[in-house]
Amino acid sequence: MYIPRKLKKTFQSALRHFPAVLITGPRQSGKTTFLKHETKDISYVTFDDPLNRDYALKDANGFLDQFKGNPVILDEIQYVPELLQYIKIRIDRKRTPGVWIMTGSQQFHLMKNISETLAGRIAILELGPFNLQEGRSRKKNLEDFLWTGLFPEPACYPEKRDLWLNGYIQTYVERDIRQIENIRDFRSFEMFVNLSAAFHSQEFHPATLARTCGVSQTAITSWAKILEASYLAFMLSSGNAGQNLRCKPDSHYLVGKNT
Repeated sequence: MYIPRKLKKTFQSALRHFPAVLITGPRQSGKTTFLKHETKDISYVTFDDPLNRDYALKDANGFLDQFKGNPVILDEIQYVPELLQYIKIRIDRKRTPGVWIMTGSQQFHLMKNISETLAGRIAILELGPFNLQEGRSRKKNLEDFLWTGLFPEPACYPEKRDLWLNGYIQTYVERDIRQIENIRDFRSFEMFVNLSAAFHSQEFHPATLARTCGVSQTAITSWAKILEASYLAFMLSSGNAGQNLRCKPDSHYLVGKNT
């Protein structure tokens, strides 16, 4: 089952005007599914596959030559940022719109590489979980939204909710976080993620979280940036009072059953 996304119109416009288009957003928000439904007969490569990563890193030109200038979807491009400079060279040779279609799930490092390499050549779009309009066809009341959240998998298949949540956290902590920062104490980090969800929309107090998790305030501040980098939270400035930690829509249902 596929639920159309509101991003479709903007995405199709970007394909007509830019040689490269990047779809960002949290893991499992539906980026790959969206691209496969909105593009037809286009080659697809995911860098979740270590063989593809290895090929692209060892022989970037050989890897890109296989597509012969035709449109291609490069999924999870953040795993091979070195490839961007070779894509830039090809774009500068021939600015054909809609050729390089990419996805990425990590904000800070990915955006730094994109801005330095493909500035002016790429349209950057964000696809989050379902919004209320997209999810309305499957939900009838507030309780349904609060229980399953709006990530596509549990939203469409509520019976999978518990298993999906556990798998998401395991993947997020053990795999994605290693790509962003070298965290040794994953148990304390997982506790921090759960507490952040519990403190959703409250003022951000690193000292309080540090005492509870048994780590330094510096670590807590760094970990908060990791949540932002992976699209699971964002900080709202509240003037002299500090900052409020806001989870992305329904991310507090991702991070633990005690939320």
